[in-house]
Amino acid sequence: MKNRHIIALIILVIGLGIIFSMVFNSSSYSTFKKAITDNQKEIHIIGKIDHSKPVEFIYPIFTFYLIDSEGTEMKVISKDGKPPDFDSVDKIGIIGKVDKELFIAKKILLKCPSKYKE
Repeated sequence: MKNRHIIALIILVIGLGIIFSMVFNSSSYSTFKKAITDNQKEIHIIGKIDHSKPVEFIYPIFTFYLIDSEGTEMKVISKDGKPPDFDSVDKIGIIGKVDKELFIAKKILLKCPSKYKE
């Protein structure tokens, strides 16, 4: 084999490895009930912030309550602090895992507030 063919084969193998790792490590959209039953897997949940419950921020711990698409509510804890513009949005996405009765958010994704206004 020529060096050109070997390099092309190596690039192809690396590319396939990256694609497979992204597919198998990606989180799935879900609900709190699914996150409770499958607590070992990282879950992506989109929900509405419950503004009637307390939102607490004691640096760097940030806690709030979120209601998922099925209406299940759970307390969410993030160790990354309070995201900017958190108070101006109603819907957010969270990525993380359930630990006992809490959802530990690895990442909080804010949705554009104007997108959800009628």
